[in-house]
Amino acid sequence: MNMDIAQHSPITELLLKANSQDNPLTWPLLSLLEEQPQHWKVHYLVTALREKGLLQSLDEDENKDLFKRNFLTMNALYQLQLMLLPNQWLQVQAMDIFLSRSVPSHVELELQHDVALRDYYLDWNNYDTSGDLIREMLKSFWHKYNNYIGETSPTVGREHALEVFRLDIDNSLAVPRNKFNLPIIYNSFTKKITKTFEGVIKVKKNLLIKNMVNIKPGTQFLLDKGVNIVFLDKVIALGSPKNPIIFKKMNNNISSDNNWGSVVLQGHKTKNSRLENIIFDGGSGSQVDQFIYTSMFSLHDTKDIVLRNITLINNKIYDDAVHLVYCKN
Repeated sequence: MNMDIAQHSPITELLLKANSQDNPLTWPLLSLLEEQPQHWKVHYLVTALREKGLLQSLDEDENKDLFKRNFLTMNALYQLQLMLLPNQWLQVQAMDIFLSRSVPSHVELELQHDVALRDYYLDWNNYDTSGDLIREMLKSFWHKYNNYIGETSPTVGREHALEVFRLDIDNSLAVPRNKFNLPIIYNSFTKKITKTFEGVIKVKKNLLIKNMVNIKPGTQFLLDKGVNIVFLDKVIALGSPKNPIIFKKMNNNISSDNNWGSVVLQGHKTKNSRLENIIFDGGSGSQVDQFIYTSMFSLHDTKDIVLRNITLINNKIYDDAVHLVYCKN
């Protein structure tokens, strides 16, 4: 990809802002991301830096200390994101941080997605702010954390989120909107509500799911004849050996004419999905709108999908049990 940063004035302005003050974490973070090429969450990066002795206590107040550590980490990440262009792309999202040598074709548009959040963390005036505002910003995190892990109840997962970020247990649910926490709350986490499936799910007609999805261990999808499930966003389906996630016929007899259609991960938003300990039983293939799926499990136009311990049995009509189209890993 050929791109002269100097010719793009918005990016040049961002670079000037990013380099207005040195951040001691910038190069240690780059080394960590190169040594361990994986998808990170910001608090795991903070923990890794602390374990290496590179991020010590920054304030006597516990909440301010946590805020400053997070601020320095995010500031360094956004600095790196800009400095590495045009040769590498660093995705910076609180729950998904990774380094790639494949730079998006429309990098300017990618940089606009989180412009408010980037502006906030690149402004060093925000490093020292009031304790009350910091506390409110920290309390807002576990709202997003609940959404990310697939909990829809505002109270479920609260203790775990507080434990992860070492917050006091008496933090309330109130999240006042102000110029500091609004860019964080009004991010992709609030726009993408995670849908959780558990128990027995009867599917009698085609199901197109645009939300991010979390499927609990032991969940069973009972699909009617010819019915398809198409996931259009990220799927986390982590069954266990004792409690696998199962997709099977609603009418579970051996007749060849009641097979369900396809379970599909479709489109770039499904990237980084994870499916483990899954059983696909009694599917076939089908057509949904203009797309033809020639297997009971299909991956279409996606990448970096993790599949572990997948069982595909009793496939009929079409030859393939699984089919991949335009996929990269």
